[in-house]
Amino acid sequence: MRIQYGNYMDNVPALALEPNSWTKVANVIYLDAPTLTGYSYTTDSESVHSSDTASAFQTAEFLRKFVRDHPKFLKNPTYVTGLSYSGTVIPIVTEELYKGNDEGLEPFVNIQGYMGGNPLTDKTGDINSRFEYAYRMALISAELYEAARQHCNGNYAEADSNNLRCMLDINEVNKRVGPINIRQILDPDCDPATNLDTFCRSDNYNYGTLWANDENVMKALGVRKGTVNEWLPCNLDMKYNYGKTSMSQYEFNVKSSVAYHERLTKRNCRALIFSGDHDMMVPHVGTRIWINSLNLTITTDNWATWYVNGQAAGYKTTYARDNYTLAFATVKGAGHAAPEFNPAECFELVKSRAIVAQHDENEEAGSSETGDNGTVVAGVANEPTFAEHEVPNQDVKLTAQQLSTDHRFIAQASKK
Repeated sequence: MRIQYGNYMDNVPALALEPNSWTKVANVIYLDAPTLTGYSYTTDSESVHSSDTASAFQTAEFLRKFVRDHPKFLKNPTYVTGLSYSGTVIPIVTEELYKGNDEGLEPFVNIQGYMGGNPLTDKTGDINSRFEYAYRMALISAELYEAARQHCNGNYAEADSNNLRCMLDINEVNKRVGPINIRQILDPDCDPATNLDTFCRSDNYNYGTLWANDENVMKALGVRKGTVNEWLPCNLDMKYNYGKTSMSQYEFNVKSSVAYHERLTKRNCRALIFSGDHDMMVPHVGTRIWINSLNLTITTDNWATWYVNGQAAGYKTTYARDNYTLAFATVKGAGHAAPEFNPAECFELVKSRAIVAQHDENEEAGSSETGDNGTVVAGVANEPTFAEHEVPNQDVKLTAQQLSTDHRFIAQASKK
């Protein structure tokens, strides 16, 4: 389903069938995780605080219990999916499911792989890649890019505050990309203080909030009365800002999940990673860097064009090692995260590259409906929000502070 913006039914934003719903090719589980995101709640005060690893372990435990309580899904191929910050925990959840099967945990989960969209994976590397991305997209000049690369030694996210030449270059970069919408570089800059007359894509999110907080909607969704006073699109007590290790309710204890991807390369596992090519929050540049670090072999496609309705939809590269395969694809024109901007293209990508028809007996029979034998996609829907602006307090000299006042684009850690 999707919201019909501007239309209401019984004082609630009206819904319409989504023609590009992933439920056409899979049974989808949408999971609010960790606790206190979405409609999730707890009666145990000790469960309020979570972390990357704790949330991943709990998600894996949930999925095993889900198929135990719904045995008709026991044989279904299962993929773990998520977008943005969920990229940190997706490979951990997937590895935990494989590991649990190895250890004989019951029931056996038919885990087949994972999918990540615009996934935050190597936090330092992903932030650093914004520089190269800005240069490739002509947002900064070649001269400025080369100067920053030389003076900062390629390390911008954790640049030495005493390196004034590096700080000066970072400040010059920030001046040029500051007015750019980091989630979709072609969208307007939606700072409400300076763009009061600009319609922003984020304005549509208000409809979702109205819908999710309607009493009848909550009842229809089975939300237990009295457990959630208000549905919020973001739990600010879990908002991730680069350089911070924790918030009041969440510990960001995995700086990079590349090691978990490496472990999965030793599994019989299929992966799909896709990125909107106009996303500067988690640029595809950084994603390709950590994928290349896995030392996989490129197989049938190497930056080959893929199509939807006869039009170029992006570019794809396929990799493999033994029984592990990974497909990486860009989604042309999409931002952060790609399905929001290009739902039709992402639907075709998922259908053709990951949740393929051989897993669905109904589709083999020519049906467009997904039955109990279809793939199960476990979507981690509400991991901590990835903030784009805020930076931790810095203990730096006055000169360094003066040279690096706008941190919208490049986050810096504390003084070394």
